[in-house]
Amino acid sequence: MPVRPAAAVPRQPGGSDGARITRGRACCPRFRFRRRHACGSAARRRLRRRMAWRRRREARPARGQDRGVRCGGRPAQENGSRRHGGSRASCGGRRDGSDRAGRHRAPCRYRDRGAAELCRRRRADALARTRRRTLAATAAGQTDRRSVQIVVRTHGRSYEYPLRVAPGGRHLIDQRGRPFLIKGETAWLALVNLTPEEQERYLADRSAKGFNLVEVMLINHDYTSSPNPAPPANRAGERPFLTPGDFSTPDDAYFDRAAGFVDRAAAHGVVVLIAPTYLGFDGEREGWWKELTAPANTRPGCAAFGRYLGARFKGKKNVLWLAGGDFAPPAGSEGEARHWEIVRGIREAGASQPWTGHWNFDHQGGISTDQARFRETMALNGVYQYANAYRYASRAYDSQPAKPVFLLESTYEHEHPRSDTQPFRKAWWWTMLSGGSGVLWSNAFLWLTESARGTYRLDYGDVDHAVSSWAAELESPGTFEALHLHALFEGLPWDRLVPSGRAPAVPSLVASGQGRGQKHIAAAATPEGDLLVAYVPPTGTRPRSFALDLSRMRGAGRARWYDPSTGGWVYISGTLPHSAAVELETPGTNGAGANDWILVVEAGAPD
Repeated sequence: MPVRPAAAVPRQPGGSDGARITRGRACCPRFRFRRRHACGSAARRRLRRRMAWRRRREARPARGQDRGVRCGGRPAQENGSRRHGGSRASCGGRRDGSDRAGRHRAPCRYRDRGAAELCRRRRADALARTRRRTLAATAAGQTDRRSVQIVVRTHGRSYEYPLRVAPGGRHLIDQRGRPFLIKGETAWLALVNLTPEEQERYLADRSAKGFNLVEVMLINHDYTSSPNPAPPANRAGERPFLTPGDFSTPDDAYFDRAAGFVDRAAAHGVVVLIAPTYLGFDGEREGWWKELTAPANTRPGCAAFGRYLGARFKGKKNVLWLAGGDFAPPAGSEGEARHWEIVRGIREAGASQPWTGHWNFDHQGGISTDQARFRETMALNGVYQYANAYRYASRAYDSQPAKPVFLLESTYEHEHPRSDTQPFRKAWWWTMLSGGSGVLWSNAFLWLTESARGTYRLDYGDVDHAVSSWAAELESPGTFEALHLHALFEGLPWDRLVPSGRAPAVPSLVASGQGRGQKHIAAAATPEGDLLVAYVPPTGTRPRSFALDLSRMRGAGRARWYDPSTGGWVYISGTLPHSAAVELETPGTNGAGANDWILVVEAGAPD
């Protein structure tokens, strides 16, 4: 918890080892125009002429300039767009009449108003599933312009809830047996700090971008101050308990409103991971640990509160439960026993949804099965770790019986800007290639969702003091880096990957060049030998050399590098040999100015 003080960019012929890739905005305001329904032939001809004129104008270089990426007819280096990861962002404006997904569309052919509206809705739905980004790759003085589509392959609506653990225990599946990749976001206070309209906006946006899980606190203890609702009240002024701190006096109005958030999420196909009584960092004022251990909240009273919650949420198919919350109760303590009674009461009332745990041991994090009293209840093994997520993920993967492993929390966007946990995306990739089945990420503005403050300067703990708002951060760079992670794994058989070193299925994959600590290369492969994926974390800006054991691949492999900051590809010419020590070198600096890359090797891939 943060309270701590589709298209590719190939390697250029004759170029250097790496390509500099920059990500552009979705569209340029100067050239934005709305496509209206042109149902007549004359209107179609006018539209075609306009599209052709725009294509000719785009193809013509600016006077005195080369054919580099331009924004509004100006060279990219002169435009006023903002920077992403230290690289100048360029414009990917739709000056060719294409839609946001880059597809050229004919004007609406429907003359009937109802049919035209249906056509418009279908197009809008398609646009919500795809984001367009423009990349510029530079090598040896050459510039190449390509488009990268961030395609959301699955939405929450793609699944039939409730979720359950797959046979073998390595990931979740829906009721039809479809593997469920956890694409989550932590919005701890969205349930209490946002109005119903703002909750709808938030959930609609995240669902459109493909996020399928959101983590929230059911009750907020002390995380916000004026002008936000005074904790533990929600935005409507309702408090969870009629008698403050007394779990035996729940307020129906408050928990009805909380159930409404879950229902709104269900309408968007989003799973809600609920912390019923977040305990608080170190068991201090941010959470409910002190109330839990107060005389008023006996074990029977805690069990009754659990049954109250279970009865209210047992019919919600899109719910998962979270025990703990930034704190690991001392083993054998009265507080641990009372917290267990709440969990047991929820289950006894018929709420059979899966559980996971968020424990923090001596400020070192932990995994869900570390708290012995709750171990048998944990259906998922969440990883809470900032520095070396791969170590904890590996330990969770090796624990028996097998449970789905996922990243529960690591560094949030805007937090710890000068620590070695940056770039924060590396924890995601380490986890996924160390046996993970998904990732939760977050952002300092999004976990707080302080809509009452509007735009403000971030002012808690070790943060970068950015000035923004929760709504603006829906389009943050971190959001799109998470989408790049989703896009890669959804295009691969991620549920068949086994992390390196799990013999006999997948022995050690890094033959040489393995690093320690923050330089650790995480790799995973399928037992069938048709796919290998490796993450090479950032160590600076220079290319990094290492060797992989490809002897267990089923043949020579086609390989390509994936930029985790932009979603761009750099292809490796030819094929990689089927041998035990294949030497490789990363392309160097990526689009964010770091040198972390993902290698994807596919054996028997078609030309």
